[in-house]
Amino acid sequence: MTKNNDEMIEIECDLCGHIFFVKRYGGRRCQNCRWVNIEYAVEHPDEVVLNNFVTFNRAKKLYAEGKPLESSFEEFMEVLRQYGEVEFRYRGERYGIIRGDVKTGKDIVLFDTTTQEELGLYSSYEEFVRYANIGGKLLADIWDEVVGVDELQ
Repeated sequence: MTKNNDEMIEIECDLCGHIFFVKRYGGRRCQNCRWVNIEYAVEHPDEVVLNNFVTFNRAKKLYAEGKPLESSFEEFMEVLRQYGEVEFRYRGERYGIIRGDVKTGKDIVLFDTTTQEELGLYSSYEEFVRYANIGGKLLADIWDEVVGVDELQ
């Protein structure tokens, strides 16, 4: 006997058109392009939607160019504002960011997830953008080398 919420349905990926099966009420990550199919993302193609961390319009462009669906620095900052706990990889190392106050971004902590060493404490988004760095290099300046933006695990 199959529970109703285990029923498999066929969907077409909004981004790449790949047809795949998912549980009716389960995740909708395309196995082909890794896009998480969320109706809201298609309806608001210039907004960053959690689980994808890149706008739908930008994702379409990246996919068409054969590039990975990686966040721009601006998209990353929007994810930080929305979610508050994110991680990423830079030169093989994992880093995390935890945000304190939701509205102001007060107390944003950048840290090395392996050593748990705090690399910076910032009192606002503006201060974070202006001063957050890894090894003396501003995060905004090295962003093209950052990969794997995700929820903090």
